[in-house]
Amino acid sequence: MSSVLQSPASLPADLFRAPPHKLADRVHYIGKIDVAPIRAYLATKTAAEWLENSLRQKQFAVHKDTQSLVLKWCENTSTDTPVETSRHFAECEHLLAPVLAQIQADYQYAKPVIRKAMFAKLRAGGEIVCHVDGSVALRMVHRIHIPIVTNPGVHFYIDDIDHNFKEGEIVEFDNTRYHAVKNDSGEDRIHLIIDYYHA
Repeated sequence: MSSVLQSPASLPADLFRAPPHKLADRVHYIGKIDVAPIRAYLATKTAAEWLENSLRQKQFAVHKDTQSLVLKWCENTSTDTPVETSRHFAECEHLLAPVLAQIQADYQYAKPVIRKAMFAKLRAGGEIVCHVDGSVALRMVHRIHIPIVTNPGVHFYIDDIDHNFKEGEIVEFDNTRYHAVKNDSGEDRIHLIIDYYHA
């Protein structure tokens, strides 16, 4: 047994809030924002910038049809891996402020922490095959999605139930449940993904 599991008193109380699932339902709705300024920012990003960080795609075959513009990143190997911040976060931090304000209003953490943040692009016609996020570092967080570019041809399946999240909706989805995404449209889908937690 790892030393992390042997000393739960030193960890936030809700770390293991997921036996068997995090949420009573598949989705927790937080709010909605205007994503037009974020879309305008993403329009300035080059194809090369979308390919700068392909770690997610290399490590996880389910993400082979995706590209990531990483804002913050940490390894999934433990609960306290350091968080790295990219230059893209500094560029768009002011655009994320309305999102983060609504998220914090919902969870009301004394010391909120963004463990990961990225824009995730799923190519037109692509898919993310059915899987569960199993590592503790992914189970401990609130995994929040905000669609920035989407359409009715994008299907987000959670426990085989099809969800069509609308642009600007801020939702936590339960990544301890089986989930998959299929982009049946001719347009790339882009979500802002934030892993939210507390110190």
